[in-house]
Amino acid sequence: MIDVCVSTHDNRRELPEVLDSLSPLRGALDGAVRVFDNGSTDGGPEWVRRSRPWAEVRELGANLGPAASRNAALRVPGGDWILLLDGDCALAPDCLDALLRERDAYPAEVYSPRIVYAADPGRIYYDAGAAHFLGLLCLENAHTPEAEAVRPTRVPGAVSTSALLVARNAALRAGLFDEDYFFCGEDLDFSLRLRALGGRLRHVPEAVVLHHKPLPGSEAEAAARARRSGERCRRQGPNRWRTLLKVCRAGTLLRLAPAHLAYAALEGLDALRQGGGLEYLRGLSEVLWDLPSILRARGRVQASRTTEDAVLFGAPALSWRPEVQALPGARSLKRALERLGGALWLFVAFLDGN
Repeated sequence: MIDVCVSTHDNRRELPEVLDSLSPLRGALDGAVRVFDNGSTDGGPEWVRRSRPWAEVRELGANLGPAASRNAALRVPGGDWILLLDGDCALAPDCLDALLRERDAYPAEVYSPRIVYAADPGRIYYDAGAAHFLGLLCLENAHTPEAEAVRPTRVPGAVSTSALLVARNAALRAGLFDEDYFFCGEDLDFSLRLRALGGRLRHVPEAVVLHHKPLPGSEAEAAARARRSGERCRRQGPNRWRTLLKVCRAGTLLRLAPAHLAYAALEGLDALRQGGGLEYLRGLSEVLWDLPSILRARGRVQASRTTEDAVLFGAPALSWRPEVQALPGARSLKRALERLGGALWLFVAFLDGN
């Protein structure tokens, strides 16, 4: 039995396609389809109750972030597996079959599909990826036409959470998603904490999910980016520290401290470029305020982990957003950081192994 959680916030426009992609699968799923809503004001919950009554609606009452809605779904007693979907993600017709075939053949606790643009299914939004030692989720084939894509790894170091098939008990053992992230980084944090306990991730590129995101370079994409610029400055860089402080061994943190501080300076400069310098500082202050709870979470992770940093992390290619890479000198800087990061990580991993 597989339950479904559709996490929504003002997704009324996308909900018909999202739920209609699930309707033919209800027999195969044999579980509940629930919409967990984060304070929508566009009438989405009312529309679901009226037009798709087979989907149960649970309203959180405010926008608490996707981690909160996923956690609410994972806490509801039900099947051993749960399919987590963002409210703008629809399953392609063969997606569930591909995920279940992979689950039957290769045991794991989490299975991730390939995410493509709904407006252009021939362009990959992203595959799964790896955890960079800087505390970054580096996704493969991001914004790449399928014809130009490399073969993605099937055993990733981290996954994004727009769509995931998750073993419920494994998520509970890992401590669920950290709701203090609100958004940006909670997927990497969850991946690392689950893997630290010995959990396994599996990527299934044959399973395709259609994500209703504006295409790169479009006016709609620029407008969406502008709307979320301040929130991204507040969350993206500062949340990196939450993950590092919880998951990394003390020795790894100390050896890589200069690299972390240098990258934080770059993040601060990028926030200033976007006019979000104050939001970036606000995010850092929130991390400091939350430090006692972060350290308590660190204690739990370190006490129960079975997997070391050298396995959890690496130095993959950085996943910078297209508009950042378009800045003068950005691609050269990215290549230099990747070369330096690769050499530094080899050195740190060597020290940790001796």
